Amino acid sequence: MASAYHNIGDIYKYQGNYKEALTYYNKAINIAKKMDIKRVIAFSLNNIGNLYHKQGNYEQALEYY
Repeated sequence: MASAYHNIGDIYKYQGNYKEALTYYNKAINIAKKMDIKRVIAFSLNNIGNLYHKQGNYEQALEYY
């Protein structure tokens, strides 16, 4: 489920729907933390950082990177 949510977040990101992408990346992180799936956690955090960077919110981007 964590990977599926991450992939759904990717689709929303490519569509430019950053709000929905953030929702799904956070869902992925929550599940991945419970299952200790570090790869999904890392990719989701990085993608959230990228979304904030694209929006010019550099402080928030740094927190997620």
